[in-house]
Amino acid sequence: RWLSDPLPKILYYSVPVIWLKPIQSKNFVKRHTYNCPVYKTSKRQGQLSTTGQSTNFILSVKVPMAPQDKKNHWIKRGCAMLTQLDY
Repeated sequence: RWLSDPLPKILYYSVPVIWLKPIQSKNFVKRHTYNCPVYKTSKRQGQLSTTGQSTNFILSVKVPMAPQDKKNHWIKRGCAMLTQLDY
């Protein structure tokens, strides 16, 4: 499975539970992925912390994408994960 374009008029999809398993970087297998940002809310804004990151940003998750897709495809669409919706 990988990222795919949404159906018409559907703004949000649920994501299955993601298990974050730490590994050593030398054992990391490189795959065709998109670094999907995870935000606390949909506003995608917050104050910049001393590290230069927004306080709304949590982490990036490497999400598999289709072999024919490029990262810019998902960046232009504003693809991101949210921990909560505003409604």
